[in-house]
Amino acid sequence: MPTLTVISGNTTRTVSVAAGALLGGAIAQSGLPLEQPCAGRGTCGKCRVLVEAGIAAPGEVERQHLTPEELALNNRLACCARVATDAVVVLAPLAVNSAKAFHASDAYKTQPNAPLGMAIDLGSTTVAAFLTLLDTGEVCAGAASLNQQGVYGADVISRLAAAQGMRARSAPVAPPGRCVD
Repeated sequence: MPTLTVISGNTTRTVSVAAGALLGGAIAQSGLPLEQPCAGRGTCGKCRVLVEAGIAAPGEVERQHLTPEELALNNRLACCARVATDAVVVLAPLAVNSAKAFHASDAYKTQPNAPLGMAIDLGSTTVAAFLTLLDTGEVCAGAASLNQQGVYGADVISRLAAAQGMRARSAPVAPPGRCVD
């Protein structure tokens, strides 16, 4: 069984994948973010990755969306490219970076018995979590991260369609623990 090494910024992850697996699904398996606005249907051409090794020759859909120069530089569409052997791909930085954290108040540290609550916003684009004082509503800390479900499409309808085909599997979501340390 081939391995796929996915590089995104300073993060590198390696997963085992079946030969012939679509690159988009294999990248999703790694847990690293990949934009697939059309949910992997091959209609938008926006899930471009840089291939370093191990991917089968491009098909007709890739030749329609990528110029000969892009193909010569090993740019490929994750929704169409298939893993052939041990492979290495580099993800482009996402244009929207929602990995943000902030610190607003230390009031909870000076009040040892202060009731704390956590508010979690599971949005279609961003997963956010906020630590608040329940008695005053004061926000102590918070963070946000891109919703990892974006790999299944940019809109809710695409994600619902993808979920219908998943059966018992669950789509990745940035866990709240990643949002608030």
